[in-house]
Amino acid sequence: MGTTASYVLRSAAQYTRAIIFLLLIGVLLAITFFDPAISRKWAVALIAGGAALVWYVALLRPRLLLDQAGLHIRNSFTDRFIPWSSYRDIQLHLGFRILSADDAGAHSDRVAAFPASGGFSFARENYFGQSTAKPIPARSSGKYRTTATAPTASGLIRRLAETAAATDPAPPATRTVRIAIPTLALTAFGIAAQLAGLWLTLS
Repeated sequence: MGTTASYVLRSAAQYTRAIIFLLLIGVLLAITFFDPAISRKWAVALIAGGAALVWYVALLRPRLLLDQAGLHIRNSFTDRFIPWSSYRDIQLHLGFRILSADDAGAHSDRVAAFPASGGFSFARENYFGQSTAKPIPARSSGKYRTTATAPTASGLIRRLAETAAATDPAPPATRTVRIAIPTLALTAFGIAAQLAGLWLTLS
């Protein structure tokens, strides 16, 4: 692609939800440790710890990585890779999806880092071109981490795809989908911790 830069993109809404959820966990712990009526405080801490694991998987793990090879989509439980040679377009309405095609057929991969958009904000940003978000600047090297709106992220993807089409002779890469087994195990452990803490608290 003529560049070694990579971009790690998340939406601002991810961090907003993550902070709100983390504050709720903190309030739960504070109430527990200052309430003399609750004897098994460590059980509630177990619930909070399990909730924090689920919090990470659901709200912080999702991200979109762009590099010279293609698009790497990290969702809560799957890792997807789409090479630039397979990329076709982006669908923004009712969710952020990467459209691609290869010998196996056409594909539509959801990007969980960017929530579904619709209503007035979708019309304002996509139909009337009134989004105030600035385009993500192009980089020549290094890793660039930033938050982005769906339109600014899609704009960067389209620019990188055009660059790849102009400079790369369609490298022999294929789209892959992999289940994130460690993340599934982490989520299962978090849910089990919450259930165990709840049982200990009520027993």
